[in-house]
Amino acid sequence: MKLWLALMCVVSLGMASMTEAVFEKARQEKKLVWVFVELPTCPWCAKMHKEVVESGVYARALSASYVLVRMEGKEARELGFNVAHFPTSLLIHPVSQKVVELLPGYMKVEDFVEYLTLVYDLEKDGL
Repeated sequence: MKLWLALMCVVSLGMASMTEAVFEKARQEKKLVWVFVELPTCPWCAKMHKEVVESGVYARALSASYVLVRMEGKEARELGFNVAHFPTSLLIHPVSQKVVELLPGYMKVEDFVEYLTLVYDLEKDGL
């Protein structure tokens, strides 16, 4: 149990912040960038983060295709992202650095994984 908790801390602390290094990592690894925009007081944000990231779904199903960046709503707006609902997932192409999909609101885990897989499959040839 202690090992699992330690690994979760490393995973949480290892999430990238929005820098050129994120895009470089994504380009080198042929991945898209998933920006998870949340608010500290948002219960739906906490629920989605718990169900997708903390549960290991991201590590098992999405980490091969996406570099994850967690960001608060204020920071997202300061960077020019048009985010009005929380949580919001921004899927960004690392070469063009353009948002290819903006998914506002909570999604069930199965639907979220299926949708992100579909987006990756559509974009992977350009990575």
